[in-house]
Amino acid sequence: MKKTICLLLAIFFFCLIIDTSFLSVDSSNDLEDCHLSKIHFSAPAYGDVIIDSEDSLLFRLEELKGFVTYSSESNDELILSIEFNYSISDSIDYLNIISKKDRIESHEERLSFRKELNDFSKAYHQGKTAYYLEQLDPFTFNSQCIVNYSPFVVYSMDPENVSLELLEYLSSCEFIYTVFLSLEPVTVDSASWTKTLEIDGAYDIVSSGDYDGSFFRVGIYESGGVCDVNHTNLEDVDITIHDPTSDVTDHATAVTSVLALIVPNASYYVRTISNNGFSWFLDNYCDVVNCSFHYNFAIENGDNTYSPGIPSYGSFERTLDYQIRHHLVSVFASAGNYNNDNTSPGYNPNGVVGSPGIVYNVITVGGVNRSYSSGHYVINHEPGACYVSSTPYVKPEISAVYSVNIPNIGVNHGTSFAAPQAAACAVIMMDIERPYWLDPVYVKSALMTAADKTDDYVADRGNFSNKVGAGHINLDRVFSIDTYQYYTNYLDHTYNSGVTVIDKNIYLTANSELQTSLAYYSFVLSNDSNYNYVTDYDIRIYNSSNVLVASSSLNNTSNVELVRYLAPSSGSYRVTVYRYSTVYSLNDRDYIMLTITSH
Repeated sequence: MKKTICLLLAIFFFCLIIDTSFLSVDSSNDLEDCHLSKIHFSAPAYGDVIIDSEDSLLFRLEELKGFVTYSSESNDELILSIEFNYSISDSIDYLNIISKKDRIESHEERLSFRKELNDFSKAYHQGKTAYYLEQLDPFTFNSQCIVNYSPFVVYSMDPENVSLELLEYLSSCEFIYTVFLSLEPVTVDSASWTKTLEIDGAYDIVSSGDYDGSFFRVGIYESGGVCDVNHTNLEDVDITIHDPTSDVTDHATAVTSVLALIVPNASYYVRTISNNGFSWFLDNYCDVVNCSFHYNFAIENGDNTYSPGIPSYGSFERTLDYQIRHHLVSVFASAGNYNNDNTSPGYNPNGVVGSPGIVYNVITVGGVNRSYSSGHYVINHEPGACYVSSTPYVKPEISAVYSVNIPNIGVNHGTSFAAPQAAACAVIMMDIERPYWLDPVYVKSALMTAADKTDDYVADRGNFSNKVGAGHINLDRVFSIDTYQYYTNYLDHTYNSGVTVIDKNIYLTANSELQTSLAYYSFVLSNDSNYNYVTDYDIRIYNSSNVLVASSSLNNTSNVELVRYLAPSSGSYRVTVYRYSTVYSLNDRDYIMLTITSH
């Protein structure tokens, strides 16, 4: 009997051990195999959620997409964030550096320690992240941000591009530690006046007061009226109004204020548009003219609605190109703004640049805004700002801040307020009295060469971005560029093509970025009913072995070129301008300006 009881007890405990062991192993395997637990969701309705099954993943994904649709008017965006499976603390070099913190005895040693630590960390994270990014299968996203000093990469996604398959794939990658999917507000920063100047790279030079526009004349061409000369921003400014009986508008007052707050001692000449109105600025010897208006050629349907029109290059555009070319006046034009109201003559649902922004020799200015997203600030193309999308040349060439909080006026949105920022920067450039800066092609080339890439910069039109041109203005960098000018002889380019006309050596350090641009005048044939024509010049970059490593790619329908080149190693490089083809130009000659910088 005792033997039987002992046997039964033994069997019982053995079974209990087996069951417990089985459950334990099964639970462990579930935890290891369920890679979906890497995925975290976040939405206003339910906070943060960790996924534990495919059904849960599908449910949360559809729910989050629903929130994106519901929140579309508040401009929220879907953010996909990946944390790669590495840590800097795994590095012996990092541990050696961090160990020095206990031996710091002075401010100088503290600064030295931080420099060593941060420089190592940035390089370490960039190297690791770049390696893991190469392992990822490509997927579609709006923008990518590699977060320096961390193993994170952040993507802005369209909801339709976030699929169950994508999330399952990402979570199955061993080198990915966590996947975050969240709905985040994009808070557009209606930039304070100080921040606007900082983004333009103009804050220090404007604050110094050394270059205030004295002795320069600036024209302001407006479509609806003129500025209020008694406004607080303008009451001490030298302003001449063409027709004092013209209507006073808030728009003209705000545009003039942007200019006057940057270069207060310039003399301003303000008038409304007319058939021969631009000539008045030449009558008054203006150096710079700002045009914050935009004709987009909307077609009236006859029922109080409009249809999108196609930009045309007519007599006004030809005349303005000629006047700029022959009178050395730098003209800045706003790229224009998106408008989906088909009852408005400003109807422009495709966001296409109109006139005078399409004029070749004009410097057309797009719009950027600073936004706070995913824990950091970014500068991107403003969706409301127009850009060329269907014609074969670059517009805008550059961009400036779109949403500006103008002192004593308040927040104004539009490329109308980006253009005068650029125009004021041109006045400062001329005020510094550097050679060639009187010439519009130099102003255009210098601003493009000095421009900063935006966070959404994509080189999709030559090396320009279809949305922001060369990028947004950086006035500070203008003063570090090198300049090279070239004139053809009369009639020279009617037969002499296929030659290098500028050839300059430049030394680049490893991982520095060469930025160079070319600008030259456009002309129009008297019997031509289409677009302007120009001689086709290209920029070509050669390394020390005379190997072509980069080049511009726009054809003879554009009068600007841009190259950005990241040097893989230190050494001497050649920047050349190659005359690819020629076009008869009414016995005139080409004047081209090449500018170069590296950073």
